[in-house]
Amino acid sequence: MCRVLSMLFVLLTLPFALYGQTSADCSDFAVTGPSAVLTMNEPYRFEAKFTPSVDASTYTIKWTVDNGKIVSGQGTLAIEVAKVKPGTSIQAVAEVTGLGECDRTASDSLIICEAQVKPFLINEFGELPADELQFRIEKALEELRSDPTASLYWVSYGPEKKVAEFERAVRDLITYRDGENGPDSFVLVNGGIEDELRVRIWIVPAGADSSIVN
Repeated sequence: MCRVLSMLFVLLTLPFALYGQTSADCSDFAVTGPSAVLTMNEPYRFEAKFTPSVDASTYTIKWTVDNGKIVSGQGTLAIEVAKVKPGTSIQAVAEVTGLGECDRTASDSLIICEAQVKPFLINEFGELPADELQFRIEKALEELRSDPTASLYWVSYGPEKKVAEFERAVRDLITYRDGENGPDSFVLVNGGIEDELRVRIWIVPAGADSSIVN
């Protein structure tokens, strides 16, 4: 089981007094990242926060990232980071300047887990009337839209004629949307001869081994 490792630290810099201000007058400053991560969940969001808040016009914030790449948000309180490679630790560091004694640095770190992605079964049924089959297709499409990088596998078993009729019905009923889940996202598989028609619908995420689908 992959555990997320996180650490948070705040480093106060500069002398204890500047323009009559003491360290007790400085807002707390912290950085937080994702509480749990999988490789498919990027980009990863890191956020910095002052407590109480500080006027953004009075300071400058600069982010640096170890083992990752900032894809958006540099100079703001929130960044999005893409991984460099699986299995590495990513540390995001926010450095605040312009606040005098209250300049500080905070960071958060996490481990990117290389999750084992597997296909999962979402439906199983036998022969259905056309309207019920349309309903099952729409439910399957809803599942697929939640992960556009996945594929939908229809595995049908039964007499050759009924399997062929089922596959033709699926092709006739599926409506592809422009730019969304094109034909490559739908795979029709003949599972073999059985006495009656039986259909299993699988979602196969990107990177999963589709050979185990049956």
